[in-house]
Amino acid sequence: MMKKLFRSMRDTQCHFSLRKMNIGVCSVVLGLFVVGINNSQIVRADTVNESTVTTVEKRVEKSPNTVAVTTEANKPVSTNEGISNNKKTYENIGNNETEAKDKLSNQSLDASQSQESNTKQDRHSIVETNTYSTRSLKLDTSSTDTLLVSKKQNSSTPSNGWESHNSKLYYRNSDGKYLRNQWAAPTGTIHYFGKEGYTISNQWYTMINNQTYYFDHTGHTVKNRWYTLPSKTIYYFDHTGHTVKNRWYNVSNNTYYFDHTGHTVKNRWYTLPTKNTYYFDQSGHTVKNKWYNVSNNTYYFDHTGHTVKNRWYTLPSKNTYYFDQFGHTVKNRWYNITTNAYYFDNYGHTVRNRWYTLPTKRTYYFDNEGHTVKNRLYTLSGNKTYYFDGFGHTVTPLSNNSFVVIGYVPGQGITVKRSDENNVLHGTSRFLANGSLWKVIGKKAFNNQLFYYLNDDQWVSSQYVIEGVTKGNYRVLKDKADSRQYYTSQYNPVFAPWGCASSALSMLMKFDGTFNKVPGSSEYAKLKYMQDHLPRNKRLGGQDGSPYTGYGFTRVILSNALKNYAHQLGDKNVKDISGASLDTVAKLVLAGHPVLYYGWSSYDGGGNKVRNHCKVIMGYNKSNNTFLVHDPLYSNRHFYKGGGGMREGIYNGYDLGPITWVSASSLSREYAYNGGYNALSIN
Repeated sequence: MMKKLFRSMRDTQCHFSLRKMNIGVCSVVLGLFVVGINNSQIVRADTVNESTVTTVEKRVEKSPNTVAVTTEANKPVSTNEGISNNKKTYENIGNNETEAKDKLSNQSLDASQSQESNTKQDRHSIVETNTYSTRSLKLDTSSTDTLLVSKKQNSSTPSNGWESHNSKLYYRNSDGKYLRNQWAAPTGTIHYFGKEGYTISNQWYTMINNQTYYFDHTGHTVKNRWYTLPSKTIYYFDHTGHTVKNRWYNVSNNTYYFDHTGHTVKNRWYTLPTKNTYYFDQSGHTVKNKWYNVSNNTYYFDHTGHTVKNRWYTLPSKNTYYFDQFGHTVKNRWYNITTNAYYFDNYGHTVRNRWYTLPTKRTYYFDNEGHTVKNRLYTLSGNKTYYFDGFGHTVTPLSNNSFVVIGYVPGQGITVKRSDENNVLHGTSRFLANGSLWKVIGKKAFNNQLFYYLNDDQWVSSQYVIEGVTKGNYRVLKDKADSRQYYTSQYNPVFAPWGCASSALSMLMKFDGTFNKVPGSSEYAKLKYMQDHLPRNKRLGGQDGSPYTGYGFTRVILSNALKNYAHQLGDKNVKDISGASLDTVAKLVLAGHPVLYYGWSSYDGGGNKVRNHCKVIMGYNKSNNTFLVHDPLYSNRHFYKGGGGMREGIYNGYDLGPITWVSASSLSREYAYNGGYNALSIN
C-alpha cells in the first residue's frame, strides 16, 4: 500500500512538476512577447527593407499567426531613432515635401547600412531567437490585451510605434512623444503629422506656416493635378500644392482661368479683376479668333479673346464686318457710324461700288466707301456719270454753269416741286418769278415729263423754262456780227411800218429753224402771212392797230400774246421771259439763245413814251458790256445808222442802225420801258 501510495505521490509530483514547468515556460514566452511588442519596430509590409529586418536564427513553425520574440540583445535598430535625432530639421521643412522625402530617404539608408554593419559584427553575440506559434501556445487574445494594458500602465516609458485613436493614426517616438507639425517617415512612408499628432489625409489642412493644403487618401499633398474632393468639387492644385484661384494658369499647354472659388470658368461670360470680359467655352478655354454662338447669338472673338464691338474688324478670311455695341454683326439694315449711314447686306458686308435694292424696293448706288451717293456727281465703275439727289436717286447731270430762266407768264411764275424718297413729286408753296434765273444741277423725267433739278430735292418743269449753259465772254449767234443772216426788215419785202412784232419774231424763228413752218412758199409769202394773221384783239393782248397802215395803232402786241402766236405758227420753243434782267439776257445770249425785247424806235422821242418797238439781240461782248442789236426798222434803201427817224429829222438817240453794238447803259433805258422788261427767247 505504501509503495502504491509513494508511487502515486511520485507520479502526482511528476505531473505537478511538468505542469508547473509548462506554466513557467508560458509565462516566459508571454513576457518576452510583450517585450517584443514594446521594443520591435512596426513597418508596413510594402516598405520593409531587408537590411532593417531582424535576423531570425531559428524558425519553429511557419504560420500566419506567428509572433516573433527577440532577445534584448537582438533588438533591431529603429529608423524612428534616426528621424527623432533630426526632429528639429523636419520641423523647418514646412510644405517642402520633396526635400523632406529626400532627407528621410538618405537617413533611412544610413540607418539601414549601420544596422547591417552592427549585425555582422555582433552576430557571434546574438542570442538565438525562437518563434512560437500562437496556435500551439493557444494564447487568449483577451489575456494578451490585458497584458498589453498592464505593461503600458506599469511601464515608466511609453512604448513607441503606431497608434490608432478615433480612427486616426498617431506615431509615438521611443521617447514617448507623438510626432507633430512635421513631415516624417517613421516606417518608410512619408506622412505629415499635424499639430494634433495624427497623420493628415482626405482633408484641407493649414500648416504651421499658415499655408493650406489638401492631403489625399494616401496622406500626400495634392500637386500639379486635377483632384476631386469627397464633396465632388474639382480643383486644380499647382506645383506648390495650392488651389489655383483668381488667375490664368496653364495646364497641359492649355490656359484656363480659375475664379475666386478655384473653379475653372466654363460656358459663361466672366469679367476678370482687370475689368476685361471674356467668354469661356465648355472646355474652359477663352474663345479666340473665331465665331462662337452664345445663347443663340453669334459673336466674333478677336485674337485677345474679346468680343468685337463698335468697330470694323477684318477676319483672317479678309472679310470686313462692322460689329455693333452688342457685339453682333450688322446685317440687312442701315447703321449709322460716326454720322455716316451704311447699309449692310444679308451677309453682313457693307454694300460698296454697286447698285443695291433694299427690302423696301428702294435702289441706291453705294460708293467704294460704302456710302450711298447723294447730293453729288458720281462716276460709276462703267465711267457713266450721274448726279444723285438727296434721296440717292439718279439725275442726269448738267454742266457746272447750267441754269434755267423761268418763261411762263409776265408778272407770274411757276411753283417748285419737291421729290420724296419714293421718287414722287409733290407741290410746294415756293414760287419762282417769271424771268428769274436759277442754277440747275441736272434733269430727270417724272411720268414722261422732263424736270430740272435745282437743289435740296426741288424741281421745276422744263415746260416753263429755258435751259442754258454760260460759255465764254463773247458770242455772236450767226456767222458774222455785221452779216444780214436771220435779219428781217419790216419794210422789205413786205411793207409793214407798224409790223415790227411779226418781223422780229421771224428772226427768232429763222434762228430756231421753224420759219419754214409758216405757211407760204417764199419769204415774202411767209412774212405776209405773219403780218396778216398777227393777233389784234387788244383785250387778249393783241396789237392795237394795223401793221400796214397804223390805223388805230396805240401799241404793239404784248409779249405773252406774241409767244402764243409763235406757238400757233409752229415754234413751241418760244418762251416769255418778261421780267428778266439785262444780266440774265446776257447769259442767255452767251448760252446761245437770241432774245426779242421791247424797246424804243428812232421815232420815239420828245417824251412820247406811248409807242414801243420790238428788236432782237444776237450777240454779247462781256469785255465792253455791249449787245449786238438787230432793229427791223430799216429798209434796204436806208440800211445804215440814221436811216430811220434821224432821216426824218427826229433825234432821240435810238437811230443806231439795223445791226449794231449797243451799250448796256443805253439798252437798259429803253429795255426798262414802263417797268415791263418785256422779252421773249427760245429754248
